[in-house]
Amino acid sequence: MSFGLINWLTRCFYLLSLFIVYLIKVPILYFYILFFFISVEVLVLQKGKSETSVFKFSQLIFTFFVSYVLFVRASFWGFSEQTNYNLNTIEHVLFAMVICLLIFYYFSFFFKIKILNSILWSALLFNFIGLINEFFQNYFQGKHLFILEEFSIKDLKANVLGTIIFMVIIKFLTVRMSVLNSVEK
Repeated sequence: MSFGLINWLTRCFYLLSLFIVYLIKVPILYFYILFFFISVEVLVLQKGKSETSVFKFSQLIFTFFVSYVLFVRASFWGFSEQTNYNLNTIEHVLFAMVICLLIFYYFSFFFKIKILNSILWSALLFNFIGLINEFFQNYFQGKHLFILEEFSIKDLKANVLGTIIFMVIIKFLTVRMSVLNSVEK
């Protein structure tokens, strides 16, 4: 499949997702979709770096994640409270992995830093944003700003788990690519 076709299909997916959000009436998801669309498009503009099979596979990961969020947030499946809790936890783990990957690409595409540093900065930045987000949610829900409830703590733990999984996968892939590159030489 050509890179241009993948870009076109990804754009169509995001447009379709906006329509689905309209149908399921969960307006906060407009932000998610527009965030991913704009973030990926900025990376796609980096022609020399975004035209790799690894990045194109990552585009599919981003669209899979948005699909999962639409599935979970549609709320017309009639899942039990425990199932919804578990799906939300999985969403946070995936969210951590996907946002860390997105941040990793931004560091890799726009800054001249080593891969290990990109991985570490991605993990630190994401978890800092995640913590600030929990305080931000407390503020908008009229709760005590710096007191985290059980659900928020669960979300932060899921974020850390997703970050660890991201770090292990990226480190494994970079080591594997290094070995393959050295074998080819």
